[in-house]
Amino acid sequence: MRLELAQYREKIRLSQSQIALNLGFTKSYYAKIEEGTRNPGFEFVLSFAKTYPDADIRYLFFNTKIH
Repeated sequence: MRLELAQYREKIRLSQSQIALNLGFTKSYYAKIEEGTRNPGFEFVLSFAKTYPDADIRYLFFNTKIH
């Protein structure tokens, strides 16, 4: 499970359906990424970065903190 992604979603108080809609992806696709059963594609990460510019993409998707 991508715990960091789930925690971020909960922090901004959105459901999986709401965040998926905001990103332009299906809830099913988003849920698989959050569950860790699917890796996010480039378009997904790019959409996430554009939609949520305050999110630390490297931490959420690559488990690397920005120093």
